[in-house]
Amino acid sequence: MQENSDTREIYLDCFLKIYPWEIKTNNVKRGTNIFVKIQLGNIILYSRKVSLAGRVKEIYKGEKFTDILLEAKEDVVPLRLWPEKQHLLDVKNIEENSFLKAFGTLREDRDGNIYVSVLALSRIPENHIESFYTSVEEDRKFFERFLKNNNTGVS
Repeated sequence: MQENSDTREIYLDCFLKIYPWEIKTNNVKRGTNIFVKIQLGNIILYSRKVSLAGRVKEIYKGEKFTDILLEAKEDVVPLRLWPEKQHLLDVKNIEENSFLKAFGTLREDRDGNIYVSVLALSRIPENHIESFYTSVEEDRKFFERFLKNNNTGVS
């Protein structure tokens, strides 16, 4: 459903680079699936699949899953590793205060909390965080130019 007649909604089937602080309750679209919502002018992009980077604040190992609390600026996003992905902590040498890039799908737990179900992750150098954030901006500018140049109604 469109928010108004001038707004276009586009659902992406790709890993959209996002800032961790964009995964907020008021910035996701709920339904059968959870989507992050990114506004670019009069275009709203929705994506279930996300790519994000930050510092590992804490790691909680539970019986059924492990949560990595990914911190960026002052926001924290839970990254959930299910049993088939928990080996990544050791293989990728992920520990508290390390920096990582993760790819995953947005999910919601029973209490309504949003988390990223990890598909892949890698440890990165600290200086890669700022270049990742720069690439987020560059990707969004590309999207805007592309949509504007292809008669999508972007203003």
